[in-house]
Amino acid sequence: MTVIPFRFNGFRAGFFEYVSSATPNYLTVNNVETHSKNNMGTVEIKSQDPFQIPLIQFQLFNEHDDDLSRMVQNLQYVRKLLNRKPLSKYIEEEVSPGSNVTSTADLEEHVRKNAWGHHGCCSAKMGSSADKMAVVDSKGRVRNIKNLRIIDISIFPIAMGWFPTLPIYLASEKLADDIATHYGR
Repeated sequence: MTVIPFRFNGFRAGFFEYVSSATPNYLTVNNVETHSKNNMGTVEIKSQDPFQIPLIQFQLFNEHDDDLSRMVQNLQYVRKLLNRKPLSKYIEEEVSPGSNVTSTADLEEHVRKNAWGHHGCCSAKMGSSADKMAVVDSKGRVRNIKNLRIIDISIFPIAMGWFPTLPIYLASEKLADDIATHYGR
């Protein structure tokens, strides 16, 4: 959970311009699921053109994880917290999802419609050749495809908590060293 002193709807186009002119006296409680067990998203190449953006499907809230129920529980907890003194005296109204949205089914629907992700990972898992879900080996080489490596967040086998910058840097440095060693540099 992150508390932000302006209206926050996710990192979208124009985000930084919006923040610089943000409305005062607004509080956003950002419900963040930092340790999702969901690794069922996909990345699909739609063209041989390397500049064509791939189709990325996060597959949020599938039947194999409990992320949705945890998000709803977190939302219910935040409501209880903000409706108690001393915080309640600072809250005029709940804008999203709105105080009229109370049933578990309605809260689940709200989360489904409004959840977003920006740290897509696990779509090209790194692992041993015995692991049928592993797409790349420990040197980032794509199995069964010559001269292709993947060096980004997609190689991580599980979703990391919070911001993954450091683990990505570490993996990138290690794999860059492997490539340099392979080519004798």
